[in-house]
Amino acid sequence: MKIQIELTEKDLRRLVLEEIRRKTGVESLTETDVSIETKSKQNYKSEWEGGAGFRARVEKEIPL
Repeated sequence: MKIQIELTEKDLRRLVLEEIRRKTGVESLTETDVSIETKSKQNYKSEWEGGAGFRARVEKEIPL
């Protein structure tokens, strides 16, 4: 069986927020407090930039 799961930037932001709340106990944080960034490979300085269009994917063949 093959699984395929995709998480959008919004999904990732929510998951990160839940984990930060769990670890810190600070419930007043909101999704807008979380920024998703990516490190540019096309820039010789390798700077961090906003992760617009960021996603996470898993595709794996798993035994039944």
